[in-house]
Amino acid sequence: MKKNYSFLLLLFGLLCSTISFGQIVANDTFFNFGTTGGLVNLTTNTTITLNGNPVTPLQVSISLVSASNGLTLSGNAVTIAAGLAAGTYTLTYQVCEAANVSNCDTATLTIEVLCSLPEPIVSVQPNCSSFSSVIIYNLPSGIWSLVMDGGPAIQGNGSTYFLQMVTPGLHTFQVSNPAGCTATAVPVFVEPPLQILFNVVPQTCDMPAGTVMLENLPLGNWTLTYGIPNTPLTTVSGSGTNYTLTGLTTPDYYSFSVSTEMGCTYSVATTIGYLNDGISGTMTGAYVDYNNDGITNLGDVVVYSLAISNTTSCTMETVTYDFGNWQVPSSIQTLTNLAAGASTNVSLLYVLTQDDINNGSVTNWIALNGYANGFNSYAKVFDQSVPLSISDGIKLNAFFDTNNDGLQNNGEQNASLGNFTYQINSGISHYLYSQDGTNIIYESNPGNTYTLGYNLYNNCSGQYDVSTITYSNVTVASGSGITTYNFPISESPCQDIQLYLYNGSSARPGFSYVNYINYTNVGNQTMSSGTITFTKDSVLSIISVSEPSAAINANGFTFNFTNLLPGETRSIFVNMLVPTIPTVALGQALQNTASITIPPLDVNLANNTSSLIQNIVGSYDPNDKTESHGGRILHSAFTANEYLTYTLRFENTGTADAINILVNDILDSKLDETSVKMIRASHPYALERVGNQLTWRFDGVNLPPSVTGDAVTGHGYVVFQVKPKSGFALGDIIPNTASIYFDFNPAVVTNTCTTAFVAALATNTFAFDDFRYYPNPVKNVLTLSNTTEIDSVRITSVLGQEVLVQEVHDFKSNIDLSQLIKGIYFVKVSAHGQEKVIKISKD
Repeated sequence: MKKNYSFLLLLFGLLCSTISFGQIVANDTFFNFGTTGGLVNLTTNTTITLNGNPVTPLQVSISLVSASNGLTLSGNAVTIAAGLAAGTYTLTYQVCEAANVSNCDTATLTIEVLCSLPEPIVSVQPNCSSFSSVIIYNLPSGIWSLVMDGGPAIQGNGSTYFLQMVTPGLHTFQVSNPAGCTATAVPVFVEPPLQILFNVVPQTCDMPAGTVMLENLPLGNWTLTYGIPNTPLTTVSGSGTNYTLTGLTTPDYYSFSVSTEMGCTYSVATTIGYLNDGISGTMTGAYVDYNNDGITNLGDVVVYSLAISNTTSCTMETVTYDFGNWQVPSSIQTLTNLAAGASTNVSLLYVLTQDDINNGSVTNWIALNGYANGFNSYAKVFDQSVPLSISDGIKLNAFFDTNNDGLQNNGEQNASLGNFTYQINSGISHYLYSQDGTNIIYESNPGNTYTLGYNLYNNCSGQYDVSTITYSNVTVASGSGITTYNFPISESPCQDIQLYLYNGSSARPGFSYVNYINYTNVGNQTMSSGTITFTKDSVLSIISVSEPSAAINANGFTFNFTNLLPGETRSIFVNMLVPTIPTVALGQALQNTASITIPPLDVNLANNTSSLIQNIVGSYDPNDKTESHGGRILHSAFTANEYLTYTLRFENTGTADAINILVNDILDSKLDETSVKMIRASHPYALERVGNQLTWRFDGVNLPPSVTGDAVTGHGYVVFQVKPKSGFALGDIIPNTASIYFDFNPAVVTNTCTTAFVAALATNTFAFDDFRYYPNPVKNVLTLSNTTEIDSVRITSVLGQEVLVQEVHDFKSNIDLSQLIKGIYFVKVSAHGQEKVIKISKD
C-alpha cells in the first residue's frame, strides 16, 4: 500500500506544534518512486520554516547526516538513482539558518521504491514476400531484458527494439529491469507471407472480354483494388483464397493490389487483352550501292526483306512495321489486313549514316504491331549484322590550331572559312566546300596521285595562317581506309560579324512571306553583345518573329543578342503578310533590309548590312532560284568587291522520301567562279566546284514529302555568293538556272533568275518589268503580255527538245498549246534583245 505523510505532517506541525519565533524547523517527509528514479528538492518538496514562514534556498544551508545507498545529496537536491530494487530508503540531513549557523534542525527523508514499468507496445510490420518484422515501443529506460514466447532473454536499452524475421503465429512479449520489475505486452498475431498468383484466361476472337483468376489470396477478409492507368480504380472487398474478375473488356496494362486486415499489401501488374505473341516476323538485310558510285558512302542503303506472319485465328488489322531503333528516323508503314494464319513479305530501305560506314556494319530491328478484334499484338524482329566494305579515301580537315602544335586537340573547332582544293595526277583543280570544315574524297585506284590544298576566303585572312598549305604526291593504298590530312590554322585576334538576309518563300498576294536573317561571328573573338535591326517594306506587316524578345515596331523590329562565339551562326525567322491585289500588283518589288551594330575594330563593314529585293509573283514554284537584288542592280553603286547572293529552294513534292538530292548550277560567264562563298544550307552538304560548274550533294538526307501548310517538312535551300567578273557594264544581264535531282528522277529545272545592271532603279529599263502570263497550268491557250514588244517565243520540253517556235512582234500574244501532250515545258520569251524563261504546266 502506497503511503504519503508529507501533507499530514505539514498540517499537524502548523496546528499543533509550539513554534517560538526565530527558530528554524525541518519536518520529516515521505515520498514513493518507481524504479526509474527521480529527484526531490528539500527547500520546495519538504516543510522547512523560519519564523513560521517557508524558507528560500538563500536563507539556509543543508548538509548530509546519513543516507541509504542510491540516495545522494547535492545542494538542496536529493537524487534517487534509477534501477533501485523495491524497498524503503532514507536520507537524514541538517538544515541551518544562513545568517545564524547555530540555528539548526534535523529531519529525515524517507523514499519507498515501487515496481511500475510501462506496458510495451508491439507493432507488426508485415512483409508480403518474406517473414514479417516486429517493432516494440515504450520499453523502460535503462537496461532491460526482453523475452518473446518464453524463450531466451534479449538484453538491451533504449525505448524501441526491432525484431526481424518473426515467424507467423501468435506471439507474447515480456520486459523486465534489473530491479525485478516486469511488464507484459498484449499478444500479437503475425500473419504468414502473402502470395498472390494471377492466371489470365487467353483471349479468342469469340470471347474478347477479359477474365482474370486471382489465386492463393490471404486467409480472412481482404480488399482488392484494380484498374488501368489514368482511370479511376475499382475496389472489391471479399474473403477466400480464390476470386474471379470478369468483364475486363478494355485491353490495357492492369494493376492489382490486395490488402489484408492487418495492413499487409501485395501488388502486381499485368497486361490483359493483348495478343502478345499474335504477330511475328523474320528479316534479312543486304547492302545496296544506291548512288551507283562503287563506294560505300552516304547515300547508300540497306534493303531489308521482312516477312510478317499472323499466328492468331483472327484477322490482324492495321499491321504496322517500322525501324524500332530509336537512332533511325521513323517511317511507319501500314498494311490494311493480314488474314488469320497468313504471312506477307515487304521491303524496307534503311539509309546509311556516317557512323554505320565508320563501324563497317549495320544492325537493326523492326517493330511490328497489329490489332485482332480490338486487341493489340506487338513483336520485335532482329536482323543479323550487315557487313559494309570499308572505303578508302582522304579526309580533308581544317581547324583552328589554338596552341600551334599541328594537332586538333579537344576544344579546337573546325574552320569553314574557305575551301579545299585537289588535283588528280596534276589535272584540273576541284574545289570542295562544307559547313563543318571537313570533306571526304573516296578513291579506289591506288595509282592516282593527289595534290591537296586549302584556300581562305575569310575577311580575317590577314590574321590567319594555314601552316600546311599543300600536300603533294598523296596516294591512297588499297585497304588503307580513310586517311586524314589536317590543315591547322593559326590565328591572331580578329573581329568580324557578317549578316545576310535571304528569302524563305516566294512573295505572293494574300500569303505569308518568309525572310531569314543569318548572322555569324566569322572572327575569332567572342562578340559580347550587339543589336540587329530589321526594316521591312512598307506594304508588308509582320506576323511573327522567331526571337520572342524582339521589339516589333511600325517599321520592323530590333533584337539584342549576347555572347556570339567565334564561328557561331544564329538565325532569325521573320514571317510577314503580303497584302492582296489591288493593294499590291504582280511584279511589284518588295525591299527588306537587315543590319547589325558595327562592333569596334570590325575588319569588314560591308557585311554588316544586307538587303533583299523580291518581286511579287502570282504563282508558286516550290523549286526556284532568286537573287537578293530582285533582278536589277544600280550599276553606279555596285563595286567590284560586292557579291550577288543567290537563294536556291527545293521541295520534295513526291510521295516518298528523297534519299539523295543533287543540285547542279553552271555559272554564267560573267560571274567569277573563284569567288564562290557558301552562306547557308538547310541540310548537311558537300559542294564541289570544277571550273564554273557547282554541284551540291545532299547524300543520305532522306528528305520526306512536303506537307501542305508546313513550311519546313520536305523543304530545303542553299544560299551562296559569287562576284561578277571585273568589267561588268551597264546593261549587262546575268542569268542563272539550277537543276535539282531527287534520287534517280529527271532534273527539276528552276526558273532562270536574271540580274541586270541598270542606270536607275526607278526607271523601267528592264524589258520584262511588266511581263504577264496566264493561265498556269494551261489547257489550250497561253496568253503573254508585256509593256515591251515581244519579239519571239520558243518552247522546249524538260528534256531540252524544242517543240514550238513562234514570232510575235507585238505586246500581247495568244500561244496555241493544244497539240502538246501533258507535262512541264519551258517558255523562252525574247524582247528588246533580252530573254526571260518561265516554266508552265500543260494539262
